[in-house]
Order: sequence, then C-alpha cells, then structure tokens
Amino acid sequence: MPNYGFDNDELAKLFADAGAAVNKAKVASSKPLEISNEPMEESKPAADLLSDADKLFAAAAPAEKKAAPVTGAPSGKTMQIMSGTLEDDSLLVNIMDGASVKVLFSSIKSLALGRVDAEQIIAWVYSGSLYFVSDKSINLKGMVPKMAFSAPENWRAFLVLMTEKTSLNSEKGIQAVLTGGLIPKYNTRDDFFTYLRTL
Repeated sequence: MPNYGFDNDELAKLFADAGAAVNKAKVASSKPLEISNEPMEESKPAADLLSDADKLFAAAAPAEKKAAPVTGAPSGKTMQIMSGTLEDDSLLVNIMDGASVKVLFSSIKSLALGRVDAEQIIAWVYSGSLYFVSDKSINLKGMVPKMAFSAPENWRAFLVLMTEKTSLNSEKGIQAVLTGGLIPKYNTRDDFFTYLRTL
C-alpha cells in the first residue's frame, strides 16, 4: 500500500485517530435519549413566529422605489430636466430635485436653443417657470419616440420633436438645428436664460 509521503508511524496514528472518532460517534448515537425534568422554555405561538418572520423579511427586503408624485408646475423657478416620459399631449419630466412635473406641449412658451461652451441647451417657459435640458446630462430615454444609437442623433430628434409639438419654428436657435446652421452661443447659462425670458 502506498504511503503518500507519510512514515508508517504517521499513517498508524492517522488511522488510530480516525478509528477513535468513528467509535466515539457510534457510542454517542447509541446512548438513550436523556429526558430533563426542567421546564422547557415557552415557545411562541405560530402566529407570533410568522409575524417575526414577516418583520425580518420586511427589514431585509430592499425598499421599493416609488415614483415621484406628479406636482403642479412651480412658478418663477429655473429647473433642470434630468429625464422624462413622452405622452400624447405632454412631457412628464423629472427635475433635478427628484420631483415630477407634467408639461403640456400646448402651454410651452419661448422655446429656444443655445450653446454655452460645449454644452447645448434647449429651454422654454412653462407656467411662469423656465425648464431646460442639457445634452451633457439629460437621459433622453422615454422622451424620444425612436431612440438612435448616437447621442447627437437622439438630441436632434428631441429638438425636432419639441419644435413640432410647440410649433415655434421662428426662433433662430431652433432654425439652426433644423437647417444645420450654427447654434447661438452665450457666455453663461444665465445670459441664455435672460434672453429666453425676453422672447
């Protein structure tokens, strides 16, 4: 029989230890069951156990992410749109603070397009507030009917959609993107927003 790198003495000791462990297990299993006269700990009713399990499950389960409630459009603020959903007559937009606002296309005023450094912005006035979308941060999924593989294509599709929905083809920035011309450049976002509020 091969020794697998062990001396005969080491093998004998291993077999003796293994045999002792087996004998100990046999003796333990053959002992009669000892019955204690001490009172048993009172067990909880099944209903209590179930409620404890429910509590543990509720604590361990991740909280469901609830959709932000749709709020009315606040007046006089400037709000960045982060994502949204296209509906027949409106956009349901999620703004920077996590709230959702329903923007009716028919009530959009002063739709304009501008550029600040490398950032392109489309903005409009709705219910007294200024809403804007930046192509550096906006998630257009859900707001463009047919998503393309290219971000610039999706951005252009969104601009065309907004232009068609609001029927504001006269603003020079919108005309620029539709005809392939230059988008008006502004020094800061505030400069662009000031211009837009004067339309």
